[in-house]
Amino acid sequence: MNDESGDALVRRLRALPELDPPADGYARLRARLGAPRTGVRPAIGWAVVAATTALTAVVLLPALERLTPPPATAPAAAGGPDLAARSAELERLLAALPPARTARASTALTAALLEDRIALVDERLSAAPAVEPADQHALLRERVVLLDSLVRVRYADSVGQAL
Repeated sequence: MNDESGDALVRRLRALPELDPPADGYARLRARLGAPRTGVRPAIGWAVVAATTALTAVVLLPALERLTPPPATAPAAAGGPDLAARSAELERLLAALPPARTARASTALTAALLEDRIALVDERLSAAPAVEPADQHALLRERVVLLDSLVRVRYADSVGQAL
């Protein structure tokens, strides 16, 4: 549309006569649209909400029962056998978690970083003859802490996927 036709349109619109709305216009509109609806429809809506909630509970509760949270115990502060047993227990828990179908980028990154750190600690532990016993103990303690963190990240991710 060019400026001349736009100006012409504005002039024609301004030339239209002003109309006052009819005095009973709102009442006629309301009568035409009908009275506010009440009765069965809200009850149907609440029934649908209740059925959806019940169905969700029936589907999700068995999934949540299968996922038992990892024990919230701190790694042992001293003692190689305690740390080795805790490490083995955490590895069993990690293996028992369901495989991730999908993952958020932040969760996947956190898990990958923890796995890399565990691999580094395992590499250092595999050089056991060259490592002092005190350093071995510190590395094993770090491995347990890292494994515990990884189990918690994977567990939280699996619970989030179940919901």
